[in-house]
Amino acid sequence: MGRRYRHGGETLEIGHLFQGFRDQERMGPLVMLGLISVAGYVLITLVLVMFVGGGMMMGAMMDGANTGMPREAMGGLFVGAGLVALLIVMTIGLAIAMALFYGVPLVMLAGQNAWPAAQASVAACWINMLPLLVFGLVYMVLAVVAMIPLGLGFLILLPVTICAVYASYREVFEETPQPPGIRLAK
Repeated sequence: MGRRYRHGGETLEIGHLFQGFRDQERMGPLVMLGLISVAGYVLITLVLVMFVGGGMMMGAMMDGANTGMPREAMGGLFVGAGLVALLIVMTIGLAIAMALFYGVPLVMLAGQNAWPAAQASVAACWINMLPLLVFGLVYMVLAVVAMIPLGLGFLILLPVTICAVYASYREVFEETPQPPGIRLAK
């Protein structure tokens, strides 16, 4: 879609941001990507409720049963359970982010369906883990800097982020012809 406008010499407009809502063929897969995301966040909520609620119930039972366990040991149990919950939540959150990072461009630009786009996105993120880690670290630094002027820096950072994700998508999923005489190994 974006290539069509760029190669046709047309200028991109704000209305192109809402193309997914106008293009009925792409709206279904985009909704499915949204549902995959919502399902992941529901799973995160269930994990948090299970660990927090279970920890509170365990603490109340141990306190009421007069087990004689010191409070420091009970605190250590809660910290351990919290770290396990944090690990599970971060893993699920990372899987959601990996599915959506290239998933949306694959649906909108390559015309894929939601599940194959999410699978290809996870595979591409896994293969390009190191460059995406560097991208994420640089982005975190830029996000902190963008927060300094009352968050107004995000007015610049968000469009730059969209362009960076698009450039990354092009690099990963679209083969660009190399000029003659230059052979770069991937």
